[in-house]
Amino acid sequence: MNLVNSAGTPSESRIRRKTWRILNIPRSVSKESLKCHLEGLAGSASKTDEVVENVLQLSLAPHFREDACATVTFRKSPLFLENSNLEPYKDGYHYDSNFIGFTPLYEYSGEGGPLAE
Repeated sequence: MNLVNSAGTPSESRIRRKTWRILNIPRSVSKESLKCHLEGLAGSASKTDEVVENVLQLSLAPHFREDACATVTFRKSPLFLENSNLEPYKDGYHYDSNFIGFTPLYEYSGEGGPLAE
């Protein structure tokens, strides 16, 4: 198995990435608009200036009556997320990587699926 590519950097499959939780998202925000917002925060370009999609995984689910919760994995995390003293970012969302307690990952919208009461 080749863990290093020809340029001497770790292969894409061996790079360790962090998943972030995002709180305080208004329920009116769609998954598509949130993804566009996150790409704007952390968009990156390759060496050929070709835009590379930076959001590898994104989920959005209701969290409280007015808020939603998202989890996102970036190809390369935005620099502000590397700050150990994270405050709510200027977009008003709260980002963290400490999943203590329950974190909703998705909202099942089909019929006949599992229910929790």
